Amino acid sequence: MFNAEAFLIDHQIQPFLNRVMILDYLYHHEHPSADEIYQDVKEKNATLSKMTVYNVLNLFKEKGMIRDVTINDKDTRYDIVTKDHGHFKCTNCGQIYDFDLNMEDIRPELPDGFSVQKKDVFVYGICSQCQAKENNA
Repeated sequence: MFNAEAFLIDHQIQPFLNRVMILDYLYHHEHPSADEIYQDVKEKNATLSKMTVYNVLNLFKEKGMIRDVTINDKDTRYDIVTKDHGHFKCTNCGQIYDFDLNMEDIRPELPDGFSVQKKDVFVYGICSQCQAKENNA
């Protein structure tokens, strides 16, 4: 069973209530947006502000506990899985799924003097659930 408070302490972060609630939410929800986190956690903690959510997410990113998944300029999600992997976004339902990928195998041929700082792989298509719905319709 996941213990958000212990996880925070292991990462030298004080386990304040908002931090525990946001980390627990991230653990139980795949790729939520900051707005989704804010809306759902606020139901349990009425004093939560959107700024607090962003501050906590930034703290977690700085500590390497989460990573942001930027699909486009208007859609950033957060992922508690920090090991290298790819993301599949269903163009039908919008759900994002993780898939294993060896990032070392991706070696772009860059011009001289360029260096890679981060690799992200996004694949778009229709997930198995949406395909099943379409086949049964």
